[in-house]
Order: sequence, then C-alpha cells, then structure tokens
Amino acid sequence: MPLMNGNSDEIISENIAELRRAGHPEAQAIAIAMRQAGRARAAQPEAEPDDESTETTTDADDPRDLNG
Repeated sequence: MPLMNGNSDEIISENIAELRRAGHPEAQAIAIAMRQAGRARAAQPEAEPDDESTETTTDADDPRDLNG
C-alpha cells in the first residue's frame, strides 16, 4: 500500500505503521514517514575549521626546538 500524503501526526503515525508492517526498521520507518510529510530533519551545517588548526609552523617557530 502506498504511503498517505499529509503532514498531520495521525498521517505520519499511520505511514510509520505501514512501513513497519512492510519490514522496515523503526528508525528508517520514522525517517521515511517524516520525509514524506515534509518534516525531515534539516541538514546540519558543516563546522568551520578553527583558524589555529589551519596554521602551519616552521621549525624555527617550534617552541619544542631546543637547538634553535
């Protein structure tokens, strides 16, 4: 049976139940039903790299260098 269209909690619950009867794991059924309803979780923004982690140091700047 195809999933029902709509975004009410009742429709989503019925779609989850239908997907579970079809053999989908619970988490996958929830994700499919939420996406069908247009309530999918928004993509997480990518973290910006720290400025410190992108800097490079030369051997002369290395504080561990005891000969310099």
